Formats: sequence, C-alpha cells, structure tokens
Amino acid sequence: MTMITSAAPRAGAQQICAQTMPAGFTPILRRELLYALRKARGLLGLTPRDISVLDALLSFLPCRDRKTGRDLPVTPDMMLVVYASNTTICERANGMSDRNLRRYVDRLAQAGLLARRDSATGKRFPLRRGGKVVDAYGLDLGPLFRSAERIALLAAQ
Repeated sequence: MTMITSAAPRAGAQQICAQTMPAGFTPILRRELLYALRKARGLLGLTPRDISVLDALLSFLPCRDRKTGRDLPVTPDMMLVVYASNTTICERANGMSDRNLRRYVDRLAQAGLLARRDSATGKRFPLRRGGKVVDAYGLDLGPLFRSAERIALLAAQ
C-alpha cells in the first residue's frame, strides 16, 4: 500500500516555513544596482531581456517613501521575495510572454542572481502574521543584493 501525503495543509501554515537566508549586504538603491547590472551584463553573461526581467522584479520591492515618493535604499532587513504572479510580472516586463518569463527566471536562478522559494503547492504567496507580511514564497532577490558589490566592481571595469 502506498501512502500519499497532501501538501495542502502547509499552504496555510501558522509559522514561517519559507526561511530566507540572512541578507548581509550594504544598502543600495535599486536603480544604482540596475545601472551596474546594465554596465556589467556582458561580463555576467546576461542578455537585455534578463535585465528587463530583473527590472520588473525590482519594481515590486517596497522601496518608495510614501510621503515624498523618493526611492529609498534596499536594506538587509527588507523582505526581498517577490510573490507576484507571472501575469503581473509579464505586464511589468513590457508584455513579455509567460513562457519567456519562465525561461529568463530559470537563467537568472542558474546565474545565482535569484533563488526560488517554492511553497508545497508551488504557488507564490505572502505569509502574514497579525495582518503584516513577514515572509513569502516566490522569487527571492537576496542573492542579487548579496552580490551587488561584485556587480559594482565588474561595472567599474
């Protein structure tokens, strides 16, 4: 007799299941990081479409001051997991097709610039505690920000 375990109970977990790695990077503006990525893309083996996907993913980070509208630096204490759907990400990536988005996300994961935080059901969603988002399943941009100094050095070359 084969036992089958359902992963559905984990979807509504009461505790944080998607543990992200400690960020450990110097605060940086996302536009500065994107500029460095554009300059160093040849050395990193990235295509313009890879940069477009990273730009779309970076746009989901809550880095804007609500009062002034200015961009704030991304800090290690921020949640760096994007849990938006592929459709929403495709819209921000200039109407890219879903299939191409998945291909570019795979390339970026293989390049070590993002990590997947998969839920048991394969869905992306936030984990809330007391109405506040404390973590999420989705695409983790932590590896990108941890390698920001290396990218800036490559861009300076």
